[in-house]
Amino acid sequence: VDYDEENEALLGDVAREWAGETSMHGVHLASDSESYSLWFRVLWIFLVVASGGVLIWQIEKLIRDYEKFDVSTAYDIKSPSTSLDFPEVTVCNLNLFSATLQNETGILAPTNEQELESISVPLEDFIYYTQFNLRPDVDVNTVWRPVITDFGRCWQFSTNETVAYPGRDNGLHFTAWLGQDDFALGGSEQFGYNSDYAGIVIFVQQKGTTINHQLPSVTVAAGQQSIISIKRTQFNREKKRPWSKCTSQAPEYTQPKCRNNCLNAGMANFCGCRFISDFDRTDLDYCNFWTTDEEFA
Repeated sequence: VDYDEENEALLGDVAREWAGETSMHGVHLASDSESYSLWFRVLWIFLVVASGGVLIWQIEKLIRDYEKFDVSTAYDIKSPSTSLDFPEVTVCNLNLFSATLQNETGILAPTNEQELESISVPLEDFIYYTQFNLRPDVDVNTVWRPVITDFGRCWQFSTNETVAYPGRDNGLHFTAWLGQDDFALGGSEQFGYNSDYAGIVIFVQQKGTTINHQLPSVTVAAGQQSIISIKRTQFNREKKRPWSKCTSQAPEYTQPKCRNNCLNAGMANFCGCRFISDFDRTDLDYCNFWTTDEEFA
């Protein structure tokens, strides 16, 4: 027996052994000449070949569909010589109300926006000095506007100007007076609102963001100076299928905003009142967090 004939015999034995023991049942049925008739094995040969053809066609189709959707990442890097939009900066006094105004109005705990306005610390008594974009002593009444948040009436700095250079003096600088001798009345010590609690809460967000307690913030204690360094990273939400079914993006929809909406709904349903920042249920009074149990009753 020459070498080629011996190799062919060996390969034939391996092929028959594989066909007889493989878990591919169609191949096993098509190769078992001892147990099945010729027409039965021919049928299974046809079925195996047809199935293999369909498999190849499906794989080829998936590859072509995959190649239709190019994946690309675009970077837009702005150098310091190019101006960047400045975010909205919201500043809240941890002293929600003025004791003087509470005494004058007789309102201890507000139930709506009008009452909240009447006992909140005015802008001129809160923010004394503002510097922006290297311009000192900017008129606070033109660059700060009131916004109602979960921290009461706060003040928001918003501008259409852009900032060209980084650094402490090239952004926003302001000085706030906390008025620790005018802290709110009405069970404030029970709830932790006393002069030792003095400070401000700062939110830095993109324009159009609704401020609520679910957002990240920076707290600065009384008598302290803080420097907040920020950078802007923008993500565009993918809206094309098959990668995404999303239909909106920030600031219209964010996870903190969604959580806040759920909390607002829960407060209204279970307590029959609303958070200060809930403007969807203005028919309800504010929930009372500022008085003692006896005063609330």
